[in-house]
Amino acid sequence: MKTHRLLEDILHQPESLRRMADYQFGEGRAALNRAADLLRGAPRVILSGMGSSLCACIPLEHYLGSHGIQATTIDTGELLHFRQSACHGAVTVLVSQSGDTIETAKLLPLLKAQGATVIGVTNKPEGRLAREADHTMLIGSQPDKGVALQTYVCTLATLLLLGAAVGNELGEQWRRDLDDLAEAFSSALERILPESEEWRPFFERASLIYLLARGPSFASALEASILFNEVTKFPAVAKTAGSFRHGHIEVADPDFRGVVFASQECTREIDLGLARDLASFGGQVRVVAPAGKVSGNDDLSYWLTPSTPAILAPVLEIIPLQVASYQLACWRNVPPGEFRNVGPVILTEDQFNRVR
Repeated sequence: MKTHRLLEDILHQPESLRRMADYQFGEGRAALNRAADLLRGAPRVILSGMGSSLCACIPLEHYLGSHGIQATTIDTGELLHFRQSACHGAVTVLVSQSGDTIETAKLLPLLKAQGATVIGVTNKPEGRLAREADHTMLIGSQPDKGVALQTYVCTLATLLLLGAAVGNELGEQWRRDLDDLAEAFSSALERILPESEEWRPFFERASLIYLLARGPSFASALEASILFNEVTKFPAVAKTAGSFRHGHIEVADPDFRGVVFASQECTREIDLGLARDLASFGGQVRVVAPAGKVSGNDDLSYWLTPSTPAILAPVLEIIPLQVASYQLACWRNVPPGEFRNVGPVILTEDQFNRVR
């Protein structure tokens, strides 16, 4: 039976991670080190992207913050129209897998006119961002055939490598961890794909899915929201787990469907507590957590991911959500990830470049 191209991209992610690691520790190492030098000497750091590129910035923001470097993640559209002044005196890391996203293309000359230093992180050397940034870091991922899957996880991992380089921590252990990560990714897919065939009852009667997370894992909640909307044409909302408790909790009832990410050790118990509360209110909840880090002896339902160094958890915890978005599209008879309103790269702000 023919494999859908989106599923092919999901399955190719371990190889993309290996390819990305080979590039960053080989041909791309000099560019990575130079970008780290720029960030290390910056008074402030702005991280910016759109869509999945924005999501991929969030773990780096936390990583840099834990090393005493002031970093802020800002949507590129917001940065373009409302917050350019935030870039004065800062090094700005613009992330765009294509390098041609309209907001990035518009923002680049404005930042350069202000004398700002721009680090471009992109997967396409021929794109505008690669050509016009003051300093360019290529990701080295295999390209996706549509929705960002391989490029998302490789962008996220590349940005974390940048953070490690900033902290002078990018040694051979990181390379070994990435090799282990790719292997864990492959093993997880082999297990999760057949398991996902049993997930259909969770989605029945659902009209909306909430994705709830904290810290670096909020990147996964935001990315999962994009995947359900883009791949499945199904509404999904990402919220920080703490914020959700302040008002949003009132939506919990028997029709509620939620996914709680419990990968972050410092908040795992309160995140599990939230999942239990939602279940006690009648909702259906799935908890994404690393294997071996939760007891599994309670009444919660888990989508387990392989255990990995905590900093790399956001790379692995997106796997069940990628698979779920694909399966839900199939169950709803929606061609998974095929664009119906726009193309894969948004090239205008005032009128969509419609799919023909």
